[in-house]
Amino acid sequence: MGITYDYGGQYAKALNAYGEALTLLTQDDNSSRVAVVQNNLGAIYRNLGQYPQAMEQYQQSLALREQVGDPAEMSTILNNIGEIEYLMGNYAEAEAHYQKALQLARVGNDKAGEASVLSNLGQVAGALQQPEQELSYAQQALELARELDDPFREITALNNLGAVYQSQGKFREAVVQYQAQLSLARQARFTALEAETLGKLGSVAYQRGDLPAAETYLHQSITVLESLRAAELTDTSKRTFYETQRTAYDLLQRVLVKQGKTNQALEISERGRAQAFAELLAAGKQGTPPLDMDALKQVAKDYDTTLVEYTLTGPELGLPYLYIWVISPTGEVTFHAESLDGQYKTLLNHVSQTHTTLGERTRGGFTLSAQPEMLLLDEHLQALYQSLIAPIATALPQDPMARVTVIPQGSLFLVPFVALRDDQGRYLIEAHTLLTAPSIQSLALTRPAAGNPQASPLIVGNPTMPSYWNASQGQEILLRPLAGAEQEAQAVAQRFNTQPLLGAAATETQVKQALPSASLVHLATHGLLEYGQPEASGVEDLPGAIALTPDDQEDGFLTATELSTLPLQANLVVLSACDTGLGQITGDGVAGLSRSLLGAGASSVLVSLWAVPDAPTAALMVEFYNQMEQGLDKAQALRQAMLVTLENHPEPEDWAAFTLVGNAQ
Repeated sequence: MGITYDYGGQYAKALNAYGEALTLLTQDDNSSRVAVVQNNLGAIYRNLGQYPQAMEQYQQSLALREQVGDPAEMSTILNNIGEIEYLMGNYAEAEAHYQKALQLARVGNDKAGEASVLSNLGQVAGALQQPEQELSYAQQALELARELDDPFREITALNNLGAVYQSQGKFREAVVQYQAQLSLARQARFTALEAETLGKLGSVAYQRGDLPAAETYLHQSITVLESLRAAELTDTSKRTFYETQRTAYDLLQRVLVKQGKTNQALEISERGRAQAFAELLAAGKQGTPPLDMDALKQVAKDYDTTLVEYTLTGPELGLPYLYIWVISPTGEVTFHAESLDGQYKTLLNHVSQTHTTLGERTRGGFTLSAQPEMLLLDEHLQALYQSLIAPIATALPQDPMARVTVIPQGSLFLVPFVALRDDQGRYLIEAHTLLTAPSIQSLALTRPAAGNPQASPLIVGNPTMPSYWNASQGQEILLRPLAGAEQEAQAVAQRFNTQPLLGAAATETQVKQALPSASLVHLATHGLLEYGQPEASGVEDLPGAIALTPDDQEDGFLTATELSTLPLQANLVVLSACDTGLGQITGDGVAGLSRSLLGAGASSVLVSLWAVPDAPTAALMVEFYNQMEQGLDKAQALRQAMLVTLENHPEPEDWAAFTLVGNAQ
């Protein structure tokens, strides 16, 4: 049953079937069959893009097989381990595992296994720029698969042979292989392979300049891919699985743009990003069908915001491009496309260097950056403005209080948009009110909290800090106390006429109990980007944690995974701590604390992009609430607080770290 579900792309059902089988076999102490199921589980995790989990299952299966000494079965598992190494970019390690697998397959007279290994050796030869070996391996694999009348291995071999021809510019020969592969995949109902093959045909058509054919194939590929998206998958599995599908969406955007179909390209951009997050936000609501252009315009109107969406495609699709769409609240759409030939790495370097320089400080103990580094920082901020803002500056609102919602992609989530500087040295926050969202659809699914008259704010500051094990240093690290955070919490609590949880009173148990009923949450403490909640597999899931006081029941680290399980009703959650807006960046946005809080029901979150300094952060937060008391919405209040803080703390690392994600109302 598990194998059948796997081939049909029903991965959630396959995981359940394998799980039941594993339970029964473990009870019977049937190690040989346990090894089979573990190997099959590894294949599911591989298909879902969860490579560490796949590797763990394969290694456990191999350990059991080595006890028995079955060369054919050991070959299969080594081949699978090599594939994971290949997918993670470890080509030399992949080739070493494949060569061992090939030797064992031949010792065990396993022709089917030999065909699989030869196909994979062809792939790694291509990655290592060995075209002759690549072609030879692919041809040998196809010949063996046809001798065996094995459709799955024949599909794999055809795919690899087609890829060889495509890389050599022999597009007609590539199409012949891919068409044969598509026919076999449809006959055998290998749905995931059908989608992959349609994508391959689309990429060949694009390279040949046949844009209408490329559009047709890629639309078909996306339709099949979306049919595989099972509601039963966990949020983590959805995130990793959707990440494996991004290429088709990115390439289709390029095909549409080249045909002048820029509105349709935006629709595809939206369909390809933050879908797992949208489904998380829509839990218990109506479904999450893709938004067409009229619906996207309606979001800009309903939320009274100018939407700015970015797509950044890398050189793996040919010349790298930057696409920017702007939708005004009145429905006007502006589009900008720019080739980044020779500038792609430069743009990414500006992003990386900006974030590295700004992130040198830590809350509760930081050192000033040297003046030469500040000059370099200004250069990066100005360069990013020229790339990301200047081309669309005339399409942005003239009123500085009018909201602008930025929808980044990939590494652009690290960009401090508020601190980008124009030719006159003016920061972007001086001209515009900014907030962010992972996608237009996810913004549409965030609503102001209904409001519970019995709910009260939850204000936390400077807990009695926990310690954690730092593996790189090989020692236990005790987090520093934060005097500024305590003063900040007291000042904020006074505004809401409530008592803050400070020091020993701010236990993780107490905070977790209070969170679901809080109307507003303000946590002034340490944030740990790398601290995660280990899953049963031992692999960190959602990164990020908030430091609280440990107690008899809890360790003092409120993790992103723990937060995702709490039913929240807060209209605003403020994480006044370091790195709280960061996490694992994927096509689904940033998987971390902000995602967990919004998915749990918060209307919006205020989070940081780097390690924030103590005193300026406290001043900014107090001013933020001052501005909201005067009737400004959350985004406008944040802007005004930044401008006020900038007067006393002019360096951007002191005031520009925070970003509002979600609903501004």
